[in-house]
Formats: sequence, C-alpha cells, structure tokens
Amino acid sequence: MPRYLPVVLVLITTTLSLAFVPFHSPPFLKTLNKAVSKRNLVAPINPFPSSTSTSLNGWGPDPIFLPSPVSTRTKLTDGVVGIKLEYTRGEEFTSPGQYVQVRSGVDDADDRTVGYYAITSPSPLPSSSLDLVVKVNDGNGYMTTDDVLEVSQVMGSGFDGTKISGCDCLVVVCTGTGMGPCYSYLTSEGDEERGKRKGGTKVYWGTRDSSWGDQWVSKLEGMGVSVIRVYSGGEGGRYVQDKVKEDGVMGEGKAVMVVGQKGMFEDVKEEAIKRGVEEGRIFSNF
Repeated sequence: MPRYLPVVLVLITTTLSLAFVPFHSPPFLKTLNKAVSKRNLVAPINPFPSSTSTSLNGWGPDPIFLPSPVSTRTKLTDGVVGIKLEYTRGEEFTSPGQYVQVRSGVDDADDRTVGYYAITSPSPLPSSSLDLVVKVNDGNGYMTTDDVLEVSQVMGSGFDGTKISGCDCLVVVCTGTGMGPCYSYLTSEGDEERGKRKGGTKVYWGTRDSSWGDQWVSKLEGMGVSVIRVYSGGEGGRYVQDKVKEDGVMGEGKAVMVVGQKGMFEDVKEEAIKRGVEEGRIFSNF
C-alpha cells in the first residue's frame, strides 16, 4: 500500500464529515449571526424564514430583527414608559395579545438582551406604527435611550376569541403593564359583539398606585366597560385577585381573561372554576 494512502483517506473522511454538518446547527448560526450583526446586517440568518419555521429556541419561529425608529417615548409613571415605534410589518398583527421581541438597536451595545412585549395597539394597526408599554428594569434600559430599536416580526397566537364568544359576561383580571394586551383586545372588539354580553365587561386592574393609566380607563369606560382599579402599594394595599374573589363576579356562563404573573393566574383560575366557570373559558395570551 502506498505510504501516502492513509493521509488521503483521512483528508477525504474529514471533508465528507464537514460537508454533512447541518448549516442550521446552533453553533454555526451563532457564529454566523454574530458576524452578520457586526456588519450591521440586523436580520439574523434563519434557514426557516416562514412563519411555520422550526425554532432553535423552542418558542416558535426564530425572531427576524429589523430596525424600528422610536417616534415617541412617554414616561407613564416611575419605571414604566409608553413607546410608539415606526413599524412596517403591521399586517402581521392579526390578533390582540400577540407580541414582539425587542433588543437594542446599537450594534456594539454592551447589553443586547431581548425583551418580550405584548402589543398595546388595536388590531388591525391603524397606521404603520406600533405601541408598546414597557416596565423598565436592569436588563432593558436601552428601551428608554435608543433612538432606533431592533424589533422582530409579530409573534404568538394572541387571545383566542372563541373562548369569549357567547358568554354572558367577560371578566378581565390584569396587573401593571398587563393592561396593555387587554386594552388592545377590548379596543379591537366591535361594539356589536361587546353589546351581546348581558353582564357586560368588567376589568379588574391591579397597580401599585393611581399615578398612571387614566387614558386607558377613560377610553374603556367611554366604551361601556367597567374598570375597577386595585392598588397593592401603601397601607391597606391588596392584590387584585383578592378583590375579584370578594366581589364574586366570576361564575357560570362567564369568561375570564387573565394577564399577569403565573401565581396570580393560577389563583384566579382556581377561584373561577370553584364558582362554576368552564375551564375552557379561562385564558391568557401566552
């Protein structure tokens, strides 16, 4: 056997093994996307670009980030801002309760942590803009400073309206910025559909104080929606789910929409079922 044959065989084997490494494997994509980002090409490489793509992170289709300039930024209260973005993919927003992923628009920013934010605008979008309400924390300070943010396509399935159809009353229970997607649903719903509910629509909204949200409350009350505000801060503060239990508003023939922490959701769900609400009529947007 020629002396060089083993070397040739090793080279052939190595070449073939590299040829069959999946180009969509996470290490390959991570390296490639990093290189793309450094060259200011903000849309990550996605081998499955359709809405039915297989996700590498297990949450659904991978985000495709594009730059979205900030039109306005309004401080609503301490630690909460309202943001209006220029957004060209509004036709993807088909169901209130859907969300977008957002990260810093500064390519070499120290922190490009991705945040998940439910859309506050009614559906369909009235213009090429998108409204978000953001609770600011240590990981998303860029939401208060960047003139341009990178925003994904619209994601998630949103609220399932079939769970509300035909109910006698809709009870909405939410906390803090969780009012955003609920507001989106209620302002998207037609007056005729809302008017069919004999018991009306009741929104229980828990916040730490009364320093913000008056514009939401005024709009909803003008539509005939009852809004009950519950404050958890200060002396005598209480949780919104406790007020819902006390009022006894949940029962047979009603639907319950809940947006908030998992513990609150489970607490409300348990009470609703105990009072006769069908489990299939208790829902959230996630």
